[in-house]
Amino acid sequence: MEALDAVAAARKAGLGVDISIPTYTEASWKGFVLNNPQVYVGWVTPEEHPAVQAAVASYKKVISPNVDGKVGTGGVITKEPRVDRWVFSTDGVGYPMPMDTSVPGSKDKKWVENGIYKHPAMIGFGTGIEQNTHKIGECLDERELQHAAAFLARFPTVYAAQ
Repeated sequence: MEALDAVAAARKAGLGVDISIPTYTEASWKGFVLNNPQVYVGWVTPEEHPAVQAAVASYKKVISPNVDGKVGTGGVITKEPRVDRWVFSTDGVGYPMPMDTSVPGSKDKKWVENGIYKHPAMIGFGTGIEQNTHKIGECLDERELQHAAAFLARFPTVYAAQ
């Protein structure tokens, strides 16, 4: 933020510019106060993580056999799962916490360590066209809903078995 041209121009014009990052000071619904900076860092759950592998296996089990992979005959659901990034997400972006934070019950949850932060494994799955996510007029193709429901029903069992 300090390096932005607009900040330099404002200061040069004699304006005061205060740049700071607020801190989450409120307790979670379970009473944890983590005092994280309110930044929305990008997060990655590695492809080899059991959560991602369970998602791929679930997809191949309940979706791949039931779609032909051609756009238009079943929405935009592909035959093969796409393991990649999502261009926009509200899921998990505020959840990373400092590495030295202790959360009861988290030791065996295979948290992902990324730089100075750690976070639980996070994956995203749903219907719709990615570029339309969270926009006015966003809509879903109802032909995709059955596949999303099947995936979401199957995933917990596959993940728990790993």
